[in-house]
Amino acid sequence: MEKISTIPQMGDRGFHVEALQLKLIALGYTALGTADGIFGGRTKEAIRSFQNSRGIAATGTLDNATLNALELEIETDFDNSEKAITSIVDKSGISKTYWENRGYAPYGYYYGMALMFAKLYKRLKQGDEIAKEIAKPLNFSQPDSLFRFDDVFADLGMNNSASEANRLRNTITLMMGLGLMESSGRHCCGWDKGKLTGWGKPSRAIEPSSNNSEAGLFQTSYDIINSVNSSVKSKLLAVIANYENNSEGFLDYFSKGVRCGESDAENYGEGDGLKFQKMSKDIPGFAVEFTAVALRNVTGHWNPVIKIGDSKHGLQIKKECDEMLKKVQDYIDGSGVEMLKKVQDYVVENGFKGIVVTAAITEPTYDDKKEAILNIAETLGQHGALKRLFDFAPESQANHWAVVDFNKPSSEERFFIFNLNEQSVKKYLVAHGKKSGELYATDFSNVNGSNKSSLGIYKTKYVFQSGSHGKALGLKGLEDSNSNAELREIIIHKADYVASDYRGAGGSGRSLGCFAVKPEVLNEVVEALRDGSYINAWHS
Repeated sequence: MEKISTIPQMGDRGFHVEALQLKLIALGYTALGTADGIFGGRTKEAIRSFQNSRGIAATGTLDNATLNALELEIETDFDNSEKAITSIVDKSGISKTYWENRGYAPYGYYYGMALMFAKLYKRLKQGDEIAKEIAKPLNFSQPDSLFRFDDVFADLGMNNSASEANRLRNTITLMMGLGLMESSGRHCCGWDKGKLTGWGKPSRAIEPSSNNSEAGLFQTSYDIINSVNSSVKSKLLAVIANYENNSEGFLDYFSKGVRCGESDAENYGEGDGLKFQKMSKDIPGFAVEFTAVALRNVTGHWNPVIKIGDSKHGLQIKKECDEMLKKVQDYIDGSGVEMLKKVQDYVVENGFKGIVVTAAITEPTYDDKKEAILNIAETLGQHGALKRLFDFAPESQANHWAVVDFNKPSSEERFFIFNLNEQSVKKYLVAHGKKSGELYATDFSNVNGSNKSSLGIYKTKYVFQSGSHGKALGLKGLEDSNSNAELREIIIHKADYVASDYRGAGGSGRSLGCFAVKPEVLNEVVEALRDGSYINAWHS
């Protein structure tokens, strides 16, 4: 049996999908095309054909029977840290992340960034000078890209002042957004030939040189070393020297899902600048470490950093990137059980007798987290609605669960999103269907074209671009009362009419049955609930 990290699902990208595709192609399902590691319509159809051939219900999704027939099984024990970390990436679902203005990153980008974070975090724990430079306290008086985005991190609950580990993690999270804007996550990206024409404005034309020609994931150029003080410059030069002597930069991971063209291979000039361009492309881990140090000391080198808050040209910071990296950090740190074993081994090795060792840190179980968040839900009158969700999907390990209380008027925050890991809840305004009622929703329907809200439990799907509403989150109705949700195109989307007193009406405007929220909270809501969370829309 071949082992994979997690069960591939529609929209997934990664090694686990590639392994599935290779199995199907080897079995003769060549209409699938190449094993590109992306679970799309062709992969679904190939699974469906395979299921038909084996007398399995042809759903196009993978169940235990299909996995067994394909001789695939989920791996639980890892013989090296790289496998464990890439498994964390796959299980996080991070490869489904949609980046506005850039789309989806190559799935190898997430593997590479996670592995580089792990590498730097291990070195930080050992007191490494370069890692500590990346994780240093915010610099309020000198250029510091992490400080420049401090308010953005604070709004997302990602504290920059908490610890070195937080600042390292937040720097890599910032860089994940920067890499999408600068190279679309492509490690081999070459210098910007727009320099030659001034990007369409001849007066802005720049003559390329070996020192000012950008390269790699973050389009950093060698001349950045002239923008920092002598202490930081020595660290940047040390990073170059380190990777010249040891070129391991996770190229095999960063290159997954990437297409490199002839123009990407072109480097400009000669000398140290030329060497820098080659290293940035051929050793992507070098580009990560060098740019991380530079970011903590420079703000004016990268356009997406300069244009903070610009929805078209500025970089995005995604909390799910931080959450994925936190899981990698937890893996590096080890669980409470592993810590206990180390203490017990120490006691045995040093001859201490008569000592009963108990774990100093006990990680709460998932059931513990559920019980605690139910107590919070009780204070909001949502205990029963949330418990019904937990009982409905007991196998789910989702972090976010949501309740929409249609007993409340549309002028009140009645969309509750519970965060199990943080033991917190956020509340939002949400519209109901225009034929369900005015201030209160009192009439519900599952009929297509009814323009009414539907009650029941929904499972969230992946993020997509709706022609009418822009970014949106798809929903699947799981009960008889909302089973037509996909047919009716019931989604979560933004709407300007969601307000506590829209046009003096005393409540929000109304949708065609969708869960419409305020535009400024859409990203927060969608990113919390995407890819397999559950929502219970209820009315007494």
